[in-house]
Amino acid sequence: MNTPPSPGQAARQRHIDALARRAATQPGPTRQLLAQRLATLRAAQHQTAPGRAQVMAQPAPPASPRPLAELLAHIQRHAAAPGELRAVHQDRGTWSRLHVQHRLVQSLAQVPAQAGPLNTEHLLHQALTLMQATSPDYLQHFMVHVEALLALER
Repeated sequence: MNTPPSPGQAARQRHIDALARRAATQPGPTRQLLAQRLATLRAAQHQTAPGRAQVMAQPAPPASPRPLAELLAHIQRHAAAPGELRAVHQDRGTWSRLHVQHRLVQSLAQVPAQAGPLNTEHLLHQALTLMQATSPDYLQHFMVHVEALLALER
């Protein structure tokens, strides 16, 4: 008569089942790596619970592709499309720098004429100017994130 599995054994079995499902959806080298890990886990479980060897020997049913896996596959198929022209890439960088410069001018325009040393607009403009002097590329990335947050706020 089989005894019920302990909570630790049940958790291990769920982990093995999940790993088997994941291995079934992966391509070549990743699948091989996961299969090796799965074999190691099954051997270790077999040594700790010999009465459960029949359950472990059954392969997990092939999992149907999940929506995220389908989306990633779709992106990979379309990522192989030809890249953009070099001139477009250069122009995009120029427009991005001009946009950041325009935002700095806007932030300066919002600073009151008699702003004190702790005025929020003054501190913000000072931080952005310092960031531009130190690392203009970082400022561009930072501005993209700030604009995304502002768009979400609207």
